[in-house]
Amino acid sequence: MANHDIQKSQHLLKRLEEEMNFLSSLMSQAQVVASNLDMTWTAIRVTHKNWKKDTEEI
Repeated sequence: MANHDIQKSQHLLKRLEEEMNFLSSLMSQAQVVASNLDMTWTAIRVTHKNWKKDTEEI
């Protein structure tokens, strides 16, 4: 393999590593967003359940 090919391969591997790091970061952020959405949905569900219970008592 020519020196140029080796350098090109090394450059492509470095770009691949950078893209993988970026995707890993995105996945971490997506997990945080999903967790926050889940907590919000749970809070809405509890609030609705309490509201429904209060309105049925009237």
